[in-house]
Amino acid sequence: MERLERRVYARQGIDLKVYVSPEGHPAERYKATNISSRGLFLEGWSPALPRGAVTLLVFALELGGNLVKLRRRWAMVAHVTQSGSGLLLYREKPERSRKEQLRSM
Repeated sequence: MERLERRVYARQGIDLKVYVSPEGHPAERYKATNISSRGLFLEGWSPALPRGAVTLLVFALELGGNLVKLRRRWAMVAHVTQSGSGLLLYREKPERSRKEQLRSM
């Protein structure tokens, strides 16, 4: 039986180094295994951060083994599993968590 895909944006398989830097904690390196225009999945990252927490991501873009560029994006923890975590991407730091946004509606 085919599984129904609920995502609005198509995701692409990827092998990308991402540094996760939650406020008040040192940055740690993880591997993004898929990405879309609105989110990504970090393999092996099951943070103590609750769903809805905001963190800074730094993408290390390489070409031929050489670091070419660093890209920063804000992200919010969307879900956490044993294999990793899904995060929503933002261009600017969200003022409040998704949970707080939903409560105010």
